[in-house]
Parts: sequence; C-alpha cells; structure tokens
Amino acid sequence: MTARALAAGLAAALSIMFASAGAAHADTPGYINSVAGHAQAEKAEFTVPASVSIAQAILESRSGESKLAREDNNQHGLKCAAADRPGPIAIRCRAYQTQECTPGCHTVTAYFRVFANVRDSFRDHGRLLTSSPSYAHALPYRNDPDRFAREIGKVYATDGSYGEKVVKLMKDHNLYRFDSGGPPPSGPAELIISSGNTDFTGDGKEDIATFTRGSTADAYVAASTGSGFSGTSQKWHDWFAAGSEIPLTGDFNGDGKADVATFTRGTTADVFVALSTGSGFSGTSVKWHDWFAMGSEIPAVGDFNGDNKDDIAVFTRGDAADVYVALSTGSSFSGTSLKWHDFFAAGAEIPAIGDFNGDGKDDIATFTRGATADVYVALSTGSSFSGTSLKWHDWFAASSEIPAIGDFNGDGKDDIVTFTRGDTADVYVALSDGGKFTGTTVKWHDWFAMGGEVPGVGDFNGDGKDDIITFTRGPAADVYVATSTGSGFTGTSQKWHDWFAYEGEIPAPAVL
Repeated sequence: MTARALAAGLAAALSIMFASAGAAHADTPGYINSVAGHAQAEKAEFTVPASVSIAQAILESRSGESKLAREDNNQHGLKCAAADRPGPIAIRCRAYQTQECTPGCHTVTAYFRVFANVRDSFRDHGRLLTSSPSYAHALPYRNDPDRFAREIGKVYATDGSYGEKVVKLMKDHNLYRFDSGGPPPSGPAELIISSGNTDFTGDGKEDIATFTRGSTADAYVAASTGSGFSGTSQKWHDWFAAGSEIPLTGDFNGDGKADVATFTRGTTADVFVALSTGSGFSGTSVKWHDWFAMGSEIPAVGDFNGDNKDDIAVFTRGDAADVYVALSTGSSFSGTSLKWHDFFAAGAEIPAIGDFNGDGKDDIATFTRGATADVYVALSTGSSFSGTSLKWHDWFAASSEIPAIGDFNGDGKDDIVTFTRGDTADVYVALSDGGKFTGTTVKWHDWFAMGGEVPGVGDFNGDGKDDIITFTRGPAADVYVATSTGSGFTGTSQKWHDWFAYEGEIPAPAVL
C-alpha cells in the first residue's frame, strides 16, 4: 500500500469529528442552497447520496458557521492521518481542539484537512466514503439514503447517535430532493474552466496568472522566458475578481495580448474585463456585459466566430443543458439570450472549449467522466454549435480524472488530455483527427500533477505545441511544467516557479 493510500485508510479508521452541531441554525436553508450543487456533483462523481452529504455538512460545519468551514473550507470535518498527511485533494493540515467520545467525552488535539475551495471538500468526502475499506459495508445501500447514513454513521464519528442525527436533518429539510436532481441550487457551484489564452505580454509564449480573490482581489502575473516564469510579486491589477467571482483569460480585443475577465454570477450576473497593456491589466469597473452566467452557470472563453477576438459562453448544465454565447465587439460582449445549443453538457458533465477540427472557430466538448467516460463534441458554425450526440471518444477521463484541452502535436487541431492525479499521477492524451479523438491508453507522462495539484495547459515555450503545467498551491506554491515533444511530455521535476498561486489562490491556466 502506498503512503498516501495508507494515510487515507488511517483517516477513515479514525473517528472523523464529533458532531458538536446537533441542531440546525437559522440560516440552514441558505447554507443548503449554497452547497447543494457541490453535493450533486459529488453524487454524479462518486454516487454518494447528495442528501447524506448535505446533512453531514450541516452537522459538521454548523451550517457553514464553524471556523473549520469558514477558514479552511472543510465542510465535513475531515481529518488528516497525521500532521503532514492531508490526502490527495486537501492542500495541508491544521490543528484544532475537538471533542471525541470513546465512550466518555474528552478534548483532544487533532489535525484537520484544509481545502482550496468548498468543491474540493465535497469531492474528498465522496472519495473517502467510496474508496476506504472502512465504509465498504455501506456502499450497497447508496440507493437507500437513510440506511446509507446509518451505516456510515457507525464509523464516521464517535457519537453513537450520529447516523440518526444525519437522517433527521435529511427529513427535516427534505434533502432527498437533491438525490434526483430537484430544483437547481441558488448558490454558485465552483467549476473553473481556464480555456483562454494566457499570453499576457504578446510574445508568443503563454504566461501564468494568479487571482487572490476574496477581500484583496489582486492579480499577479509571471511571464514565461521559455524555460521558466519570471516574477513573484508582479501585481498587474489590485482589484479584480473579488469575493468568489470566477476569473478567466482571453484576448478579448484581438490585439495579441491576453486579457482578464471576471464573472460575478449569482443574481447580478455581470462580466467585467481588464485589458492587457503588456505589463498590467487596465480597468476595474469596465462592464462588458450586465446579464451573463447567472446563478451557478459555468462560464467559458473561446473565439467562437473566428474573428480573432475571444468571446464568452455559458453552460447551464443540469436538466436544461443550454449553451449561450455573447460575441466580443472588442469593447463589450454582445448578446444575452443567444442560445447556440439546447442540450449539451447535461447534469454534472465537464464542458470544455477548443478548435477540434482546425477551422479557426472554437468548438465545445463535454466529458461525462464517471463510469461511462464518453466525450461529445459540437462544432461551431460561427453562429451556433452543431451536433448533440456526436461522440468523439468512448473511454476518456474516467471517474474523477481532470480533463483539459490543447494542441499537443501542433497540427492546428485541439486534442484532449486527462490527469489522473492522486497516487498514480498519469497523463493521457487522445489526438484529434478532425472528426474524432484517437487513442485511449496513450500515456504521455507517468508522474505529473500528483495528489490534489491543479493542472493546466498552454504553450509555454512558444514552439506551437501545447505543454502541461501543474500548480501545487498550498504553502509550497511551486509550479512545474512538462513540455510537449509532439508524442509525449518531457520533464517531471522541472520547476518553472517556486512561489506562485499560494494556498487557495486561483491560477491560470488551470482546470479546477
């Protein structure tokens, strides 16, 4: 057993956290709405009932009010196996005082997992329950949420009534509605598809950016030299992508330099852009659209009409699965209800952007992942996306792997890549022939983006072939690159930066 697998097993064998929050709080309905999308994504990926996950999160986090939830994004009280063993998804561990009852209750110091975002907390919860032998006895009851809750309750906490508390919350708040889809949650689910260009200086080599978000909302850039990224504290903007806004990159005015956009989503649904000058981003409150990517919809960037100016798209996903596009005029995005596809990237599928047939117009793809691992593509006509059930691959990005897009062999057609991460850290590529993706088990790297690192794609040395990048984030904040040879990625420990995208910052290019 690997060290990380052992750590996961030890974490499961330990009692995870005494449920000190037996009663729901006044803001519990709001908390449910804010996390329901994450729980439904967890169900789609790991088949854990969303009702159980939400109820546990209510219990463990005191409806999001606990310090562990607020500061460390840990919604389920997940422990580390040891002070330096956060597991494959969490970024580090932090010590807390907590109570355990075995059977007498007493205070202990325990190490809990710190997550970069709430979505990772839910993913780690699903991974733990479905991969640890400690919960194997509960898995046959995943279609019976009450029984499943009672079974995991025997192991999950030292509180003997834990399972019944979870079931009571499920019933009191009718959380079962989220197991079958139910109404879309009002709280935005965080899925960041960094599909746009990141050549901020316009020299033909893609650079990296990081967004601190929150109350500081700074944006930093490190420019590529072709063999490294230069600059640690090069602040290109001091107020962009505040709070939990979604930052994306692209060349929105067509001047050859990548710019930044931020999507407020929620009930405001504004889109702001700051243009690159080559050494900074200009503009703070320049609104390019006032109603796009509302609620928890997923925004993306691409040149969909082939005019060399990047546009914006949004995927509603869920049951509607609509795709809307607003085209760039060079100074704004035009169009609010221009539907380019009426059924694409349904449920919790992962959408992506790329020019898969090499005609100069960006197309859309969706990865079903899970047990089916299908990949579908709809090609751009310049005014819509054509094709609903055009399967371009029938086994790629299985389970919870992280898919991404890039032209890895430099033939002008975008290909697909998947990162297994975790303990295996393999990277597979399937190349586009213009009508499908070829290759299932073609491994281009056997040790890249391990654990919970954040991978991405870009042409960092400017040779016309896209390379891969991984951000360790957390306290190390290292950045590694493996460059493409056209048939593989070369380099395992090629560190291109040793202090960038610290802790939970949002790097670009990346898929989170």
